Amino acid sequence: MLDILKKAVRDRQDVPSKPVPVTFDTYRLTLDRTMVTRARGRARSSRRPHNLARPVFVSGVIEALADQMAELIGADLVNGGNLLSRDDIDDIRSEMRSDSDILAAIDSLWPTLSPQRVLSDLLASKKRLATAAPNLTDSQIDALLRPGPHVGFSAADAPLLDELAELLGIDDAAEREGAAKRWRRQIADAQGALDILTGSAPQDLEDELDPELLMAYDLIDASQLAERQDMKLHRTTAERAAGDRTWTYGHMIVDEAQELSDMAWRMLMRRIPNRWMTLVGDTAQTGDPAGTSSWQTILEPYVKNRWRKAELTVNYRTPAEIMRIAHDVLAEIDPEQVPPRSVRDSGFEPWARQVDQDQLVAAVRDVVDAEIGLGPPR
Repeated sequence: MLDILKKAVRDRQDVPSKPVPVTFDTYRLTLDRTMVTRARGRARSSRRPHNLARPVFVSGVIEALADQMAELIGADLVNGGNLLSRDDIDDIRSEMRSDSDILAAIDSLWPTLSPQRVLSDLLASKKRLATAAPNLTDSQIDALLRPGPHVGFSAADAPLLDELAELLGIDDAAEREGAAKRWRRQIADAQGALDILTGSAPQDLEDELDPELLMAYDLIDASQLAERQDMKLHRTTAERAAGDRTWTYGHMIVDEAQELSDMAWRMLMRRIPNRWMTLVGDTAQTGDPAGTSSWQTILEPYVKNRWRKAELTVNYRTPAEIMRIAHDVLAEIDPEQVPPRSVRDSGFEPWARQVDQDQLVAAVRDVVDAEIGLGPPR
């Protein structure tokens, strides 16, 4: 799935099969395959995630279009060369970055993507799946295919969405700029409040008393006042961690660890850089088709042989009568496993009764009646 997701993201970095016309300042320009391929190559060479590499792609496309525009309007037909200065071309580039027609063309070739959009589009399209997963059979693709883009996600999709978040990257430039603007506005409001205090200060005090009178603006500046008016969210550690996918932990405890898929392990390992973990699980009880049957197989890619296995050999919950039957099952599933020892007996031996299907209801009724004292045991 990791390879499939990587290809699904790269598939969204499109190169047009034929020239794309764009209009800028009433002039008709063309985005051709060579220009876009060159810009895409520069963006991919940056080794940044998709969304964070997009500015590199945009710059490449804008640069090519600006050169095309310069040739169109600045060509010196008499002496050759170009009549536009470097500053003129820089101005063209700047205007192109806010031109709706050019931005629409760029978005169609290298859109800003979310993990949810990529996964929904991938699993709703047989064509996208075939492109991203060329080694899968038709039946495997049909098994992955979902009827439409609005189908909800399952628990098994969480590691895929997390992986896509890594491949796409989080472009928080707009959020940072918004926070900076809010802070500047708070500073301005705070300074305005201090200015009002300054203007309303008493003006008829004797000169020798002035140094003894402290006003608010003598004790605090606009920045400090703005900080005191800042609303802070008081959330628990769990709430803050849930709202921040870059959150990491000093120690992690994983229960039923045998049920996790390879992709789920990648998701967990991102959040525990020091690899200090306590895993609780039993590979003989793995029920998920994507689960594991070997701790070594799961842990080796992340910690090599730097892990220790401790087997729990005492059973405090299940009575001995049940465990004697479970031991026989364990011997069939995994003969190398050591069966645990129960610390208590229940006093009731398990029993089995085989009946034909048409007698099942009557047999169950007889057992229940005997259990509650309405009839003889059978």
